[in-house]
Amino acid sequence: MWKDPIVEEIHAVRRRIAKECNHDIRQIVERLRRKEKRHKERLTFLKHCDGTKPKAGG
Repeated sequence: MWKDPIVEEIHAVRRRIAKECNHDIRQIVERLRRKEKRHKERLTFLKHCDGTKPKAGG
């Protein structure tokens, strides 16, 4: 079966991050949140059909 090298790389990175965080979802989420704070310029936010931003938590 053909393997997509990009997908394989993504899977490898995911495995590495999980291992670094001891496969603990809380550590993985905290790592993501720290990265988001450092790189706010890379984030994008969805808007509702009427152009307004969704409120936090829903």
